[in-house]
Amino acid sequence: PHKRAVHLLELLGKPILEESSTALLDMEFLTEVMTIREQVDSILLEHGDTSSSSNSSSSELDELLKPMWYENQTKMDETCQALTQAFEQVDLEEAVKLAAQLQYWNRIDETIRDKLHSLEK
Repeated sequence: PHKRAVHLLELLGKPILEESSTALLDMEFLTEVMTIREQVDSILLEHGDTSSSSNSSSSELDELLKPMWYENQTKMDETCQALTQAFEQVDLEEAVKLAAQLQYWNRIDETIRDKLHSLEK
């Protein structure tokens, strides 16, 4: 959804530039994202590399990360719904802001998903 939104915005003359996406977002949103990333990083640091650890450690890490992943999925879904509505209403300023938000949710998703996939191996 994010790549599609970015492409649509480019076609409509409202491209999102990587370096300006942070400026589009309010401090409350950025603080929330930073807090979530810190929580994920803290869990990963606390549990270290589980590839050589016991199954219980991997299981514990899985139990800690999965709820965070599900919560992030909900945020992504809500953002996608709002983004769809913004495009339907041709509110490009809002669409740009929501696409930038979705970019942050995607990065959190990738971090958690990558770690969960490494636990499955």
